[in-house]
This record gives sequence, structure tokens and C-alpha cells, in this order.
Amino acid sequence: MTAKIDEELGSFAQNILEVLSKETKESDEKIDKLWTDSEKKELAELFGGKKKKNVPNSGFKHILNLFEIEKSEQGLLLLCRIVDAILWVFASENDRKKEKAIVKFDAIAVFSRILRRRLILRIETASNSNSEIMMNLEIDRILYKLLLNIGLKDARFNLKIRMAGIVQIMCRMFMKFDELLDCFYPLFIRIARSPRSGQMIGRQEGFVKKLTDKIWYLNGLENAENIHLLDKHLQILFFVLKNRRVRVQIIRDSYCRTLLEILEKHLKGCSPKPARRLLSSIFGTTDESTNLAISAHIEVIVTNLAILRLLANNKKARDELISLGTLQICAKKLKSMSDEDGKNGMKSKMMASFFFGAGLIKKNKNFIGG
Repeated sequence: MTAKIDEELGSFAQNILEVLSKETKESDEKIDKLWTDSEKKELAELFGGKKKKNVPNSGFKHILNLFEIEKSEQGLLLLCRIVDAILWVFASENDRKKEKAIVKFDAIAVFSRILRRRLILRIETASNSNSEIMMNLEIDRILYKLLLNIGLKDARFNLKIRMAGIVQIMCRMFMKFDELLDCFYPLFIRIARSPRSGQMIGRQEGFVKKLTDKIWYLNGLENAENIHLLDKHLQILFFVLKNRRVRVQIIRDSYCRTLLEILEKHLKGCSPKPARRLLSSIFGTTDESTNLAISAHIEVIVTNLAILRLLANNKKARDELISLGTLQICAKKLKSMSDEDGKNGMKSKMMASFFFGAGLIKKNKNFIGG
């Protein structure tokens, strides 16, 4: 039997099987190193589907079972890397059938439970200065990534996430820590896209206040990395604002003024030739002169405008935006776009509705016509 198994598996896959069979997962140079493409393919063949007839402990279900019982950081990291490698192989081969098979194994539910336990432990550890628990953040990073990638193929992703209690615990993480892993935000934004999940997020006590405070703090920073981070926070705000109660509270707090200040700052940050770069970003054309910092400014502008459009549906917010000179700011930018985009002026005309928003246009159609 052993000889038959050896013939079917590569040496790297055999090595992984041996490590997984041990109760204590010890550090191994062959495993800790970066895996080659061929080694990842070995793992996908061994663990990427149903259990193999002549290979004990093979198949994706076995990996998920190990996740449930594994307690060591070393073991969890190895399991995370295995699943990450499997998904990489399926994506590189564009194998939709195998990707859907992973969804059917209910990997989302398993990874959600693991992540929830880890995040709770992180919050408790941070609150206890005497705690000696050491956690490997690379595990959390990969779990965020796995949930996001598999969730894109799972039609019931949002329901499973809510049932697992991930929404509430990620909100607690957001409010507890000023610095979060970069992979936290794409997953959190993906969750917030769901109307019900976005509503849950907005209802968490203190969340909106923390979010708006972070937005204002990040707006005061100048480097491209923090500007990109500002855009992620604005995206979260956009989806949370779909909740009417949160939207009304934001308007009552006169947050339109803050958003307008952010917009003006980042419109200036696009210079020189801001209009061409903004149009290139929105319409998917190429502008080789756009650097990372300017690209980050453009992302903030686009998200900010989407929020202003949403708020402009409310009469009080619309009146406040008009009184703050929003129309003049946007008209100036549109004129700049028309001057720079002479040959393709249609783009500038299309941008008019994006800048002003339906509510502002309705109330000031004569202004726009001029």
C-alpha cells in the first residue's frame, strides 16, 4: 500500500502528509520556505478535491477537519498555506468547477469560526496587559484572504458570515485597533456591501463615530498608503450610509461639510492636469503620467462623490451642500475637464451627473445649463 501511495504522490506532498499526521507540528525548512508552483500543484492534487482511494488523509474535507481540531499556531499556518496554494492553482488554471467544489465543502463556515475565535482572542489579549499569548498575524491575514476569495464564488456568503458572528467581531476589531492588517479592509468592505450586513455594522454602538474620526485623521496624512487607506474607510462609510438611520444621523451632525473639505483637498492633490487623470481613472483609459499618490487621490475623489450623491437625496443635506458652494466647486472642475478633454467632450458631459448628483441637478438645472 505504501509503495502505491508513493507512486501517486510527489515527494513534497508526502512530506506534507507526514507533518499533518503528527500531533505536534514542528518547524520544517522544506515546509517553511516559499513553495514552488509544482509543489503547490502537488498539494492541489492531494487535497483539492474528494478523498483519494489509496491515499489516507487526503481530500479537502480532511483539511477542513484538521482546521477544527488544530490548536497550534504552526499547524494553523501550515493549513492556511495549503488552502491558499490550492486556490492559487485553481485560479491559475481557471478551473471554475473545482473552485465551486470548494464552496460545496462549506469552507466559508469553517474559516469563519476559526477567524472569529482568533479575533476574540486578539481583542481579549490586547485588553489584558499581563497576557503572554503570542499570535501569528500571518494566519489572520491568510484567513481574511481565503474568506474573500471563496466568498466571491459562494452565493450564500453574506448569510454564512452573519450566522457565524463575523460582522460584530470585525466591528469590534475596527473600534479596538487603530492599525489593522491590510487584508482586513477588502473583506470588511465586501461584507458591508450586503444591505443587511451594512445595517448591522451601522447599528454597532460607537462604530460610525469611530469611522468618521478615522476618516478625518487619515485625511490629514499625505503619503499614498494612507490616502489609499482613507479611500477604504470612505467605502465603508458609503455602504453603512445605505442605512437610513445612519444617514440621517450623519446629516444631522453636518458631516457634509467634512466630506466637502476632503473632496476639495484631494481635487487639489490631483494637480497638475487633474481632470485628465480623473477622467482616465473613471473611464478606464490610460494616463501613464499618473503616479501612485495621484491615483490614490482619484480613488478618494470618486468614493467621496458617490457619498455626496447618496446624501443629496435628502433635502436637508442637499440644501446644506448647495449653501456650502458644492455647485461652484464641481462647476469649476467640469470646466477644467472640458478644457482638457476638448476632443472627447462627451466624457465631461457624462461626468456632470456624477459630480452633481440627481438631487442637485433637479434643483439647479438652469445653473448646469449655463
